[in-house]
Amino acid sequence: MLPHPAIPAVPAVSSASDVTVMSFLIRTARTLAILEVHGYITQVMNHLTKEGAGRLRDMAGLDEGAPIFVQIAERLAEEIADGSLAEGDRVPSTNELAAYYRINPATAAKGISMLTDDGLVEKRRGIGMFVAAGARAQLLAERRRRFAERYVEPLVSEAGRLGIDADELVALIRESSYERGYTGYTEGARS
Repeated sequence: MLPHPAIPAVPAVSSASDVTVMSFLIRTARTLAILEVHGYITQVMNHLTKEGAGRLRDMAGLDEGAPIFVQIAERLAEEIADGSLAEGDRVPSTNELAAYYRINPATAAKGISMLTDDGLVEKRRGIGMFVAAGARAQLLAERRRRFAERYVEPLVSEAGRLGIDADELVALIRESSYERGYTGYTEGARS
């Protein structure tokens, strides 16, 4: 084995105990040199991982604005709502989500747990997590409620302040819809 450049040349030894001490010191010096190099590599990798994780999450569409577990739950809920994950389909495991998004599996598990608590996914012992029966209908009903709360109620309120009655408001909505090329509901949005 070649001597490490950080380790000074070994002086001549005179007794067996000196050999033992010297070999201990050499091993210790080599270990320290290796640890120093390893520590440097670890620092570089940690720095790159911290920088790189943000870039990876950006590529995966995760942002720093909301907790990651909430974003995972929202992503899966979106896939259930749009039919990409149908009722009875297997949901990606926590390890699959963790590998894909480069996050801690506990974070992914927390996101799935949110969906389980809402009754959107169910656990099948020994098999995995699956989209629960009625999950899509439940999500769409909740989204319709939020839509009405966020958009329709303020629209109706403002129409009332402007003296626009319900028939006139419906006519305005239809007129605006046709101008934008919107002709009605898609089949997926009705169910």
